[in-house]
Amino acid sequence: VVLEDNRIDYLVLTHTDLDHSANMEYIINNYDIGTFYRPPVYLKEENEYNYVDNENYSNVINLLKDKGIDIKFNDDDELLSIGSATLRWLYPDVDNYIDNYNTNNHSAVIILEENNKKVMLTGDIDNRAELEIVNSYSEDILDVDILKVAHHGSNNSTSLLFLEKTSPEYAVISVGDNTYGHPAGGLLSRILEYSGELYNNLYRTDINGNIIITIDEDIKIETIDNIDKYSFSPYWLYTILIDILLAVVMFMPYFKVWYKKLRFIIVNALHKKKNAEN
Repeated sequence: VVLEDNRIDYLVLTHTDLDHSANMEYIINNYDIGTFYRPPVYLKEENEYNYVDNENYSNVINLLKDKGIDIKFNDDDELLSIGSATLRWLYPDVDNYIDNYNTNNHSAVIILEENNKKVMLTGDIDNRAELEIVNSYSEDILDVDILKVAHHGSNNSTSLLFLEKTSPEYAVISVGDNTYGHPAGGLLSRILEYSGELYNNLYRTDINGNIIITIDEDIKIETIDNIDKYSFSPYWLYTILIDILLAVVMFMPYFKVWYKKLRFIIVNALHKKKNAEN
C-alpha cells in the first residue's frame, strides 16, 4: 500500500507470531507512526510476569521506544473515533487475561463501525477466546456485517456458537499456501451449516486474491488477483536459461581453444590432401 504522506496514524500489532509481526520493523522505519498498539504481553527484560521471549517482538518494541513513538496496549476498554468511523476493542482484557501461553490468544479483536455497518477483526484467536467474548458482550454488540475469520480458517476457531452470535453476512479468510491445512474442512463445513448464504459470500485470499471492501450505504467487495494468478513462464524455464548462460560464460575460453584446434586440424588435413594430389 502506498501512502502519499508516508503517515500511519494508528498501527496495530495483533500478536507476536512472526506471520503477523515479522515486517513491523520495516514499517516502523519507513513510515511516520502516530500510535502503536501492542499485544498485552511484555518483553522478558521488562520484568513482568506475562512476557514472551521473542527476538523479533523485542526488536519491534525497542525500536518504537528509541523513536519515541506513542505505545498503547490492545485492551478491551480502548475506543477510537476516526472521522465518522469508530474502532472498539473487545479483547483482550489486560487485567483479566485468559491465556498467557497460547500466543494466538494474545490477538486483538476489534470491531470497526462505519455508516451503520460493522466489521469484526479477530486476529488468530481460538475457541476459548471466542467463548470469553461471547460471554462478555450482548448480541447487539457482537452482531456484525463482515467477519474476518480467525486464524486463517483454523478448525480450532470460528465455532458455530460464534457464528450465531456475530451473525455475519460476509466472511473473509486471510490465507495462503500453508502446511497446516488452512482453511480447515471443518471450518468450511460450519460456515455452510450456519448459512448457505454466508458460504456463498465467503472470500478467501488464496482463491480471490486481494480483497478490497468499501463501506458506504452498501457494502462493496472487489478482488484483485494475486501475482501468482497471472500467466508467467514456469520458474524452471528461467532456471534452464540461466544455467545455459552461466555455462557459456564459464566455458567460453575453452570453446575458443577447441575452435582453434579444430580449425587447425581441418586446415592441416586439407593441406595434406592437396599435397597428395599434387
